[in-house]
Amino acid sequence: MELRDSRFNAATIPPVLLTRLCDVAAESGVDTASWFAGTGVLPERLDLPQTWVSYRQATAIIRRAVRALPEGPIGLTVGARNAAVGYGLLGFAMRSCRTVADATAVGFQLRRLIDSLLDIELSSDGELSTIQYFERIPDPELVRFLCEQAMAAAMSFARSLLGDDTDPVRIRLSYPEPAYAADYRRFFRCPIEFDCAVNELVFPTQRLETRLPTYSEASRSAALDACRQLGGDDTRQDIVVSVESILAENLRSALSMAQVADRLFVTERTLRRHLHAAGEKFSDIRDRVRQRHALFLVRETGATITQIAVRTGYRDVREFRRAYVRWNGEPPSRTRNANGLPRPAAANPNLFASQARAAGIAS
Repeated sequence: MELRDSRFNAATIPPVLLTRLCDVAAESGVDTASWFAGTGVLPERLDLPQTWVSYRQATAIIRRAVRALPEGPIGLTVGARNAAVGYGLLGFAMRSCRTVADATAVGFQLRRLIDSLLDIELSSDGELSTIQYFERIPDPELVRFLCEQAMAAAMSFARSLLGDDTDPVRIRLSYPEPAYAADYRRFFRCPIEFDCAVNELVFPTQRLETRLPTYSEASRSAALDACRQLGGDDTRQDIVVSVESILAENLRSALSMAQVADRLFVTERTLRRHLHAAGEKFSDIRDRVRQRHALFLVRETGATITQIAVRTGYRDVREFRRAYVRWNGEPPSRTRNANGLPRPAAANPNLFASQARAAGIAS
């Protein structure tokens, strides 16, 4: 399925779901490497806090996973994992709220930090409240997994807050009853209807009034501030984030566009087309990554300017100086002096000469 809408290509989703899906696969002895081919997602970076993925990337990986794993309640298994740390930092903020209603409000306010790929809405009608789950794009192949995962995660988190005897009133699902429907009933412990017009989880409204034993105003405020900083407003295209990640890991090598495309399992032409659609040029992204790293090295380390040039992929220190002035409006020596840093100690000339020769740099 080709998703051209920019909303589906923006890297705004934390990859926790993908990480847990890979964990389930590992326990089943299933190799996950092929799931990531051509997506721009690097599986070894899923656990890094700066890693975000797009809806397009996540659904492509999940689709391959669902096809590769044995038939069964995969979504339930993934959603129920690690309930104690469910929803990560946002989960901690929710646990620190005064009541379930307050926690629910925080969860909806910052729901971007929840790794569900479904949109959710909460409504109350007297004694019963309902969480409805909506597909962003109708997808018969994935709807079952996505509903299983989202509802199992919600119930696991609720039980970790309120006790293991916390059950929904009923669940309605839009897809046909699977062969393993008994697993649903064992996990949710409530009536479940299939082939409905909606995907929804119904629970007693009075649950929202429950006070949480983990309430702490100080922890709540600190966690909310951290969540807002983590969430940010970054909607960069996923391909841009992937290119930045690869370049940052290989600055010394000064990778070409063709080499980066190879690492993303796409052709150079395809990579150029995706970057153009995102309003970016490869050279601009490379300069941006170099600028960030160079500024850090100049401000925070005692490396010489020549060493910094090598570490940021420049073969000629004069070319690096010109680039640095273009980026920052001043030479690196002035940046360093303005930060009150001492001049770097003289490096071992023989050691650096060998490094420079290896990099082909002219001093």
